[in-house]
Amino acid sequence: MPVVLPATLDRFSEPFPPHGALAAEGAENLLGRPRLDPLVVLVREAVQNSWDARLDDRSVVDFAIRAHHLDAVQRGVLQSTVFDSPPPAADRLREVLQRDDVLLLSLTDAGTTGLGGPVRADRPPKPGQSSNFVDLLFNIGQPSDREFGGGTYGFGKTISFVVSEARAVIVHSRTAVGDTLQSRFIAAGFTDHFSADGRRYTGRHWWGRSVEESILPIVGGNADAFADVLGLPPFDEGQTGTTICVVAPGFRGRTPRQAMNFLADAIVWNFWPKMVAPAGGAPSMRFAITFESDPVPVPDPDDVAPLHAYADALRGVRSALRLAANDGGSSAGAGGATRDGGATSAGADDTVQLHAVKDPKSTVPIGWLGLARIPVLPRSVADDGRDAGSERQSAAAFEGLAHHVALLREPELVVEYLECPALPSVVTEWVGVFKAVPELDRAFAAAEPPTHDSWRANLVRDDAHRRSVAMGMRNLIALSAAFANDESCDRRPAAQIADALSGLLAGPSHDEAGATRPAQPELPAVSFGPVHRLPAKSLRISDHRVSDIDFVVSHRPGCSGTVVEATAFVATHDGDAVEREPRERRAAARSSWEPVEIVGFVPTKRGDDGAVEVAGSRLVVVRGRPNRWRVRVRSLPDIAVAVDMVVTPLDEAAS
Repeated sequence: MPVVLPATLDRFSEPFPPHGALAAEGAENLLGRPRLDPLVVLVREAVQNSWDARLDDRSVVDFAIRAHHLDAVQRGVLQSTVFDSPPPAADRLREVLQRDDVLLLSLTDAGTTGLGGPVRADRPPKPGQSSNFVDLLFNIGQPSDREFGGGTYGFGKTISFVVSEARAVIVHSRTAVGDTLQSRFIAAGFTDHFSADGRRYTGRHWWGRSVEESILPIVGGNADAFADVLGLPPFDEGQTGTTICVVAPGFRGRTPRQAMNFLADAIVWNFWPKMVAPAGGAPSMRFAITFESDPVPVPDPDDVAPLHAYADALRGVRSALRLAANDGGSSAGAGGATRDGGATSAGADDTVQLHAVKDPKSTVPIGWLGLARIPVLPRSVADDGRDAGSERQSAAAFEGLAHHVALLREPELVVEYLECPALPSVVTEWVGVFKAVPELDRAFAAAEPPTHDSWRANLVRDDAHRRSVAMGMRNLIALSAAFANDESCDRRPAAQIADALSGLLAGPSHDEAGATRPAQPELPAVSFGPVHRLPAKSLRISDHRVSDIDFVVSHRPGCSGTVVEATAFVATHDGDAVEREPRERRAAARSSWEPVEIVGFVPTKRGDDGAVEVAGSRLVVVRGRPNRWRVRVRSLPDIAVAVDMVVTPLDEAAS
């Protein structure tokens, strides 16, 4: 039977009741003024809602973002059928509907329940039935009733109206109603509150099927037909889920493609825990992005620095929580004890140091903290429209080197990257992951503001829970600061690299290309020691290898010091011939840096006589200060590298 679309949808504008109501402007302000980019807030809230709507705790949730331009026919349907007769105050909606170029941004989930339950907010759900439809479309401030849910206030849905230049959204969902599946379609919009015909209106509007001074969604085949004609993603047969479509999203000057790249980075920075598979399992969420019909890659966190290290820390924390639960809730048994009362992870990367965070008085577990130091690796940079001179920033949670702890509750959605003390280093950074124990999930959920982007103990009403949040935050910050200042944490297993084609060679010193120094050079000079490869598992990035070479500086008698200039080259397997510009390697490299690069210098003994790490290829060693150093080299994993050092007396270099 053919589906015939209704000529127009009915509009219902919400009037103020005699006892008052929240105006649309007030609903938009409930989020406050988030410090995050609106697109980041949008995707954070949408994914949280999708996770809360998962079919069951074993289901994998698929989340997809699609942007597409409407053709002339689709624009006509949007203007004359969906948003027919905009209300008097809808100036922004009318302006968008008159455009020749309209973009829709769709956020779709599957493996979820869809927007089920009653379609009127004044009708209570049946026992065991959800109220997702009215909570998303009509109610404001309705918290998630699901245990270990990501959302707590129900205010986040207003961000979609904030992002829309039309202040309008379209919703298409399929859900179970009894033993059958029902599709639902409805549109909604915000305007400023207004008065008309002697009556005041809140500025909240819906387009659907008008019944008894209320509004209901279009259902069944007509709902799917509306979604299809507008180009919204279809649901497979027997599949349930929801699409929230933002009409004419504002990208803050980014092109649509740049915005899609930005959203891909926002997903990986905010939801990498959902992409890290548990032991013996699969990731709990899958993400996809398309612009028109072209896929936009969503990076794997194990391939993104420094998120690869956060993923390893999470694996360690998960292991500790699992072993503690098997041990009857005790914090013991998660691995070998460290000297400061923490634990080394069992079954996770051996660079991750684990700590049980407890209430100091009751010793009740609050959560687990995983910490790790890692070498600095190149950051991937996509064309996401970032502009240092404007409000357009990258989707990364922070700029510069990592010295932040990712805060997680049981849903494993990143609440915040908590900034902690940094290392006195430009070539080493550290990461941390804290996850609260399941028993205190509600306590930490209560500490989140409407945007779910921090923990504030003063927001928690329950006294015991407020203390747990405060003690947890205080102790994880103290443990992180101690870790950042602990010199013993920088242990690296030394391993001589024997394979010349995959190793790093300390080559002969050269004054210039082709001129080899004598076997017993005049002072000043450097002598090479062992080669140390930093733990490969801690890198988890197959494109690069980071290694250290020990060397000792010997000064010329009577000179105040020595200047060391280091250069790294791609070498043949015997280290004699040097290839300075390997074009085929440069073409194969995904990053903008050379296939081999001097990162900097690290003192062999950290903190000895005030020595600090030095970035770049030039090192000044003053007489009387430490003379044992390591040069750090970054390279592609399958090439041999020769390191050349030219030494100059400091007095001559200064002159």
